[in-house]
Amino acid sequence: LHLSIRRQRQMCIRDSNVGCALIQGMDYYGHGPLIELQRPLCITGFMGARVNATAKSIAALAGVPVVELDREVEHRAGKSLSHLVLKEGTDRRRSLELEALEREIAGRPKVIALGDGALLNPRAADLVAAKATLVYLEWSLVELAVSVRERLKENPGRYPELLLQDQATALGLSPILAERAPGYKRADFQVQGKGQPPWKMAQEIMAWLQGGLV
Repeated sequence: LHLSIRRQRQMCIRDSNVGCALIQGMDYYGHGPLIELQRPLCITGFMGARVNATAKSIAALAGVPVVELDREVEHRAGKSLSHLVLKEGTDRRRSLELEALEREIAGRPKVIALGDGALLNPRAADLVAAKATLVYLEWSLVELAVSVRERLKENPGRYPELLLQDQATALGLSPILAERAPGYKRADFQVQGKGQPPWKMAQEIMAWLQGGLV
């Protein structure tokens, strides 16, 4: 990843709307973060939008911690998301998801990759709105369907919502996306993914966080 960063040290500039501070004159290995988060940065998007990979790219580029909320749920449950949903139901997943989100948002500011349906829980959506900065990766239904099918080939149980029927088409995914749309619309910033690779979306998010200061 490449990002144009001025080498000279400048004054740290804070932006309360974005919730970050740009630290110039430092690079990741040199060692200090390019972005000092004042609030957690939550990345959300529908299945197939490469949310986890984009969150990791931002964290690597900025030099800040990253957490995948789905993995935290699996660790707490002691089983995969698919197994959890099949055995204990979606409500149990959302409950564990909220617990993990509360814990991570209360801790050191970091990048948090949200599960695609995490914001269906009103308490989770309100918590993110109050305590974090939310970025939404928007892809078209056709792009999402292609991406979902590719990932299901690698891991058939990747998306618990799709276990019981074949919905990995634009038509099948449409009602699921519509259900999640209100949560996505609460984003502070929206990236038009258009099938872009994670590193490209990460660069756009970083540029937004920096507010055009570099």
